[in-house]
Amino acid sequence: MEALSLLLFFVYTYSLGYAATTFFADWESSFYERQVMRIGIGLALLIFLLVVLDFFRVSLDWRIVLTLCVLPAAVQAYRNRTSFTVPSLGVDKDALLFVGIAALFGLVLFMFVTGAFSYPYLEDDDPWSHAMGIFYIAHEKTLHDGNQQFQYFDPYPPGYEGLMSILVQTAGSLQWTLKFFNALIASIGILFFGYFSYRLTNHRWKALIATGILAAVPSYLSHFIWSHSLVVTLMLVAFYMLVQGISSGWKWAILSSFVIASVPLTQPTQALKFLVMACLVWAAYALYSHRLMLFQLSAIMGGYLLSGIWWFFHLSPFRGPGAVADATAGTSVGGFSVFHMIASFFWYLNPESGTATRVYTFNDFFFAQPVSLMTNPVGIGIGIYLLLFAGLLFYLYRHYLSYAAGVPKKEGALKYAALLLLSLCAFSLLLLAARYLLLALRIPLLTSLYLDLFAFVAISVSCLFFCIVESIGSKGENKSRIPAYALASVLLLLFTFLGINSMTFNLPMGLFAFRFWMLFALPLSILAAEGAWFAASAAQSLRIPKAATLAAIIVLVFFTSAVQKYEINTSMWPPGVMWTSGEELAGYVWMYQSIPLHSRVFDLSSHNAVIGFDMYSCEWCAPVREMRRNLFGVDAGSLHSFLKDQGYEYMVVGGMSVRQLSEVHGVNETAAFLNSVISTMAGSSMITPVHQTQGMTLFSINE
Repeated sequence: MEALSLLLFFVYTYSLGYAATTFFADWESSFYERQVMRIGIGLALLIFLLVVLDFFRVSLDWRIVLTLCVLPAAVQAYRNRTSFTVPSLGVDKDALLFVGIAALFGLVLFMFVTGAFSYPYLEDDDPWSHAMGIFYIAHEKTLHDGNQQFQYFDPYPPGYEGLMSILVQTAGSLQWTLKFFNALIASIGILFFGYFSYRLTNHRWKALIATGILAAVPSYLSHFIWSHSLVVTLMLVAFYMLVQGISSGWKWAILSSFVIASVPLTQPTQALKFLVMACLVWAAYALYSHRLMLFQLSAIMGGYLLSGIWWFFHLSPFRGPGAVADATAGTSVGGFSVFHMIASFFWYLNPESGTATRVYTFNDFFFAQPVSLMTNPVGIGIGIYLLLFAGLLFYLYRHYLSYAAGVPKKEGALKYAALLLLSLCAFSLLLLAARYLLLALRIPLLTSLYLDLFAFVAISVSCLFFCIVESIGSKGENKSRIPAYALASVLLLLFTFLGINSMTFNLPMGLFAFRFWMLFALPLSILAAEGAWFAASAAQSLRIPKAATLAAIIVLVFFTSAVQKYEINTSMWPPGVMWTSGEELAGYVWMYQSIPLHSRVFDLSSHNAVIGFDMYSCEWCAPVREMRRNLFGVDAGSLHSFLKDQGYEYMVVGGMSVRQLSEVHGVNETAAFLNSVISTMAGSSMITPVHQTQGMTLFSINE
């Protein structure tokens, strides 16, 4: 069943990608690039398709989805049958690029899968909540929840939950589906980034180096199960569409808008960040090309408008702190307080928002640690951060070449502005060079992150200045020595660096700062690849083979970043704070490994860990919800009759049950109720203990 689900994942995605690209606008690319990016485009379109199907109240059954994916692909294949030719494959640069990024994808997938399956439970707390929502959608085949009892869909965008629910219908095991496909989705972004960076730089080897750096950066994703694994991967596909669309027409812009729509349909806060990042990329290329680039701008705006198919009908304020959630002042619209909505929005722009947001130091960036956050590991590593410095140095060199060539003109204010900018850039990088020299001498001076900010701002402004000034008088033909992707990369670097450090720099606003780490890794990898190529070229001028320099860089990055990333992602992760003891967890693990999967298990705790362990419990069903509300008003016989009527085979009583019930009814009343009901049911042979630990007891329910 797992193999079938894996096969169907690629059938869904490739079929949609093939149909869309051949119908809307195919593009000039290598055979390998087309196949890979069709999977990425299809993945984005699959998210949109699921939301559209649910909008029209079509059942989200995997057979319906499969038909709607394969049918248009078959039609397009039939229409194009006369133009089909067998591709001529050989060992060329395109093949080598594909082999390189595919190998990196395989290594990352192996690392993530190894870590995810190193323990028989879901890590932390979020995955258990995701499991509940996915379980509901897989069984009810809808993205609507009238009771809004699930944390991660309705009104939260359903992209991640919807995708996993389709896959679990054929895989069978919910836990396996979450672990494997989350790892696959997080790692397949390596392939998409490889071709995005190639289209961005138009340089295969820089793209391969950038992809290798991204694969090694500890802060770029982990195998943690949450919607960010999917949304960042979709962002990479969307970035590819924007960059590729520069040389494409309106048909590509239409397709791009559907791809971009998948981002806000998957995760809300990262969608806001992507909107800013996409606009920065658009602005950089618009400045460079002297055109407004309406196709790209319309693709961005159109994508967010298309996402309104969910947001316009499910809009409600995400709950912030209690004071905001309790706010009821203002005019009510659709049952929600306008003041509540506005207050919630501004709470999320708080520079301290995010459970793991904190003040960062230089050491957090420079030294990658083998122990870090599960959700979003922190750190870059010595080798990669030094390559970033080399990349900035390379851009300073290009700016100097522009100045030396007489751009701007030798006289006037622009000349002095250019000289001032070059001086500021040189001074900022000189400070960074002094820092690294002192660190080599074990003298921890000049380690303030304000120095990094100074350098990033100086290089960004300098790139912007020379990109604009060099185009003056070019009559529409840009002859700038500063490529558009350089300007886009440094602007993205500056934006994401500020996003990480909203508390560090006391910024007036922020947006879940710790979640910027995974986004910071994207421009970082591109600029570090520039630095690596610059260093190799400089070494070659000294008669040191470029291959030898690149090999040394690989070794440095491996030992200062990749090793730490591997240790983080293959270590044992904890199961979350909802568990009251290790003995309780051990009891659930025994249940998972000993009784048949999908057995009907009623857990007196509504945390519903049983669902994360591949058991069945209809928590959204009206009788179950009613029983939970009135649990303390029923006797042993009524509880037993309810369990039999609902088809339950087992019942769990554990530490979570006691804690949750005690929070509502008090410790003494909870103890009295449980002792009375359990002893009566056991004494009357209504239930039989199957397995018991110090933290939980699993009972079988008798006739």
